[in-house]
Amino acid sequence: MPTKKPTSEQFEAYQGLYDYFNGTLFNNELPAIILNFSRHSGACGFFAPNRWTKVKYTCPGCSLNVWGKPGLRIKCVDCDKDLEDGE
Repeated sequence: MPTKKPTSEQFEAYQGLYDYFNGTLFNNELPAIILNFSRHSGACGFFAPNRWTKVKYTCPGCSLNVWGKPGLRIKCVDCDKDLEDGE
């Protein structure tokens, strides 16, 4: 019988803790999360809510679409126009 891998076992424990506190303290209203651990000296953790957020940018001249981080300044070389974000 295969044994559980230590990494899987540890992350299952973290997920169990998150689920418990989300249900007990927040009535299961917290969103799903990705746990990221840093070994940076002196780090007490970090919060990056928009790390994986993407914005669609569109050229008003030729309708070229580009996806990127919020706040980018992108110019269409063919139309010489700034792309507009979809927000």
